Amino acid sequence: MFNFSFPYQITSIDFHLDFYSDTVPFDGAPSYKGHAVKYSYKITIGTSRVQGQSKLLRLPIRILVLQGLGEIESLLNKQENLHNPFLENSTPKTSFLDMAVDILTAIASRRNSHVYNIVSDRGSVGRFCLFKSAYRIGEEIVGSFDFSDSLIICLKFSVVLQSEEHIPEDYRNPSKQSSEVTYSSFTSVHENCLHTKKTHLVLPIPFTACPEFVSDLVCLKWRLHFEFILASSPLPAGASPVQLTSPHTDIATWQGPSDVEVETMTWDLPIKILPTNPLNVSSISTNRTSNAIVF
Repeated sequence: MFNFSFPYQITSIDFHLDFYSDTVPFDGAPSYKGHAVKYSYKITIGTSRVQGQSKLLRLPIRILVLQGLGEIESLLNKQENLHNPFLENSTPKTSFLDMAVDILTAIASRRNSHVYNIVSDRGSVGRFCLFKSAYRIGEEIVGSFDFSDSLIICLKFSVVLQSEEHIPEDYRNPSKQSSEVTYSSFTSVHENCLHTKKTHLVLPIPFTACPEFVSDLVCLKWRLHFEFILASSPLPAGASPVQLTSPHTDIATWQGPSDVEVETMTWDLPIKILPTNPLNVSSISTNRTSNAIVF
């Protein structure tokens, strides 16, 4: 599988006699395989011999897209039109690809911590801190939990990276689709957090993930789906760890309660997932493929 990104020039196909070169447009949909919509791309190569039959070879490629590049191209065109031809311009011209890479890096590298208070109907559960809200494919989502001031005991939590596939009503198949949004789960983290004051999560974004995009048929978004298992009543007496007799030891003993009444609380946090750097897009797949046409 070859990997390309918008905009990217395909120049790596060698026919031993000639080279093929083309530019992938930036305003299309990325490669995507969802529940109701699929976008796939192939390069079709046709060849024939004299007095022989023709053969076709279809090479699958993967396309990534960074939406909003059309506005960047319009800005670059305006800057070129305002250029004075009578003045010598010693500043090198910024390429469209370099501009796109700079914007992608600026968005994904922007650090702006957000702290969210997790609250149930009975009171505070804890706080969650996310250090940024935009990530590139292959990065890790890092966040921290703080249960030190919680009023409700949290026994366990799980965080799942999910994609949201939104299909407009006009394009939905009534016989197969009953809802507007379909969810797909990717990586997840599960942790028991009883008597835990602070902890963190590291959630990798798989290289197979598709960056968020909007087309006429589908709108793809991403979110973090949280699920908290809460104690619906106070734990019985003696349910906390007790330190041993020696004050110089860190060893503690604890006998958990045999029966605890619990309730489940869910929470969804939207995030942005962007394509990886177009210059390093080949790192998405380490597999090298070769194809041949045999007559």
